[in-house]
Amino acid sequence: MKSAFLILLVSLAFLRFFAERPGIVGTNPTVSYFKTYPLAIDTNQIVWFEGKPLRYYQYIKHLKTGKYTIITKLDINNRDAGEDVKELIKLTDRQLGHLKMDSASIRKRIADLLFKPSMMSFSQLDTNITIYHNNIPLRYYQYMPILLTGKYLVQMDSGRRSIIELSGPTLQYLNKDSISINNMIVNWLSRADRIVVEKAKRRLYIERNGKRLFDFPIQLGKAPVGHKLKEGDGRTPEGIYYLDYNVNSYASYHLGFHISYPNADDIARSSKQGVKPGGDVMIHGTSAARAKLKDWTNGCIALSNAHIDTLMKYYHRTIPIEIRK
Repeated sequence: MKSAFLILLVSLAFLRFFAERPGIVGTNPTVSYFKTYPLAIDTNQIVWFEGKPLRYYQYIKHLKTGKYTIITKLDINNRDAGEDVKELIKLTDRQLGHLKMDSASIRKRIADLLFKPSMMSFSQLDTNITIYHNNIPLRYYQYMPILLTGKYLVQMDSGRRSIIELSGPTLQYLNKDSISINNMIVNWLSRADRIVVEKAKRRLYIERNGKRLFDFPIQLGKAPVGHKLKEGDGRTPEGIYYLDYNVNSYASYHLGFHISYPNADDIARSSKQGVKPGGDVMIHGTSAARAKLKDWTNGCIALSNAHIDTLMKYYHRTIPIEIRK
């Protein structure tokens, strides 16, 4: 009796050991999931392979061989959506030579690729934000049900947030599981909607819905007083513009945001004086050699690299920027 009881205990312990080991623990024609500890796999992720979207139970077969990986590519048709496209690619022989191919190493690589991200919280969102849909202003309780469908995105349009309906390839590429939709909405509604620069105070303010989020010191051009008149004058322009694109690698200045100078008035003013208005005015970072210098740019607005990284998190393409005297 005792020996039979001991055999039963040993058997249960043996089964529990293998049940708790990471690995494939369940499959059927529509569901296949990976049990890992402490990470949880997000089985809702769509991965593209040879031009086709694959569900988890389809692409996990490739990943289990250890000869494939998942890369993230920028979706150029949907830059403001906060989501990139995941693609399954086969590793080269040279890449495989640098990897451990035992089962434990392969399982760890898969877990690192597919773990479920933490869900961003709606609790910190400003529910006073207004978003336009078909030129109609909507409040939080009105636009939230629309966004939660996963068929729309929010973009900055002429200084205001607008809902854009997705269709075709853009909608197909978008990851529409609940976590991704939640995170995208938080991303859209957490961004700023206005930047103010006060040249005389050497300050840049990041604002949302009329509230100041950040206050950063800046450095200006070598001739900081007055509106920019011509190319090479070292002045920073004054007026209302917008940030029309960003440069993720801007020479030795870490990161840059392009200001939409010159506008039509700037061009007309310079034309009357027979000079070129200049251009390429940016908000950019600071090299180590210039970190302690004052007003050293050619007319750009310089922030510390840490502060420009913060701006990147709150930046919205076409966000208005008001540059004051």
